[in-house]
Amino acid sequence: FPVENGLDQGDPFSGFAFLIYNADLAAVPRAANGEAGVVFVDDNTLIATGRTFKATHRKISRMLERPGGVADWAKPRRIHFGVQKYQCLDATRTLVDDPAHPGKKILDEGEPLLIDGHLVKPAPSVKLLGLHLDKALRWKQQFAAAVGKGHAWLAQFARLARPTRGITAGPMRRLYLAVCVPRMLYGADVFMSPPPAVWPPSRDSLGSCVSSARSSVVRGLQ
Repeated sequence: FPVENGLDQGDPFSGFAFLIYNADLAAVPRAANGEAGVVFVDDNTLIATGRTFKATHRKISRMLERPGGVADWAKPRRIHFGVQKYQCLDATRTLVDDPAHPGKKILDEGEPLLIDGHLVKPAPSVKLLGLHLDKALRWKQQFAAAVGKGHAWLAQFARLARPTRGITAGPMRRLYLAVCVPRMLYGADVFMSPPPAVWPPSRDSLGSCVSSARSSVVRGLQ
């Protein structure tokens, strides 16, 4: 049936079709200008690099409004981007004076981004394709989310590993490897860094948390 507005995502073939549908949108950013983009099905992200947030915001606005930009791509396709879903992350590790606490330093908070007459305030962290990105790209929120997923699954496993009539060590180990670890390490190739030079790693590192989860599984079988 003809789709007059919106997107038809019910067909399994739609994942491949989106590669063709979004091809022109992926070509909007110009790498020579410090622009980049991430397009995955109906999730679109514009990235700009620069010396100041004003410069990066101008680049974002140009990608949206210039001829052949995002707005021109969307118009003939009757696409309307939901303003309520817009997210802005002003990523930096530059420290500035904290106006509320003289003598202290904080990360530069950035400034609102104006899109289609709407102000989008920069957030301390955003979620992109299942990963939590923070301002300094230290991945602390992602670590916390990964550990939370692991503990949630371990709580479910504990209900199965009862001493008298629970599952045995073999199935428990397979559950841990097949369910818990993949959930915790989703996107690990992006946010996990090489092993630290100092050993053992800190207690709040994801490697330590995975080891803690493994120990919890062992205790659940005892």
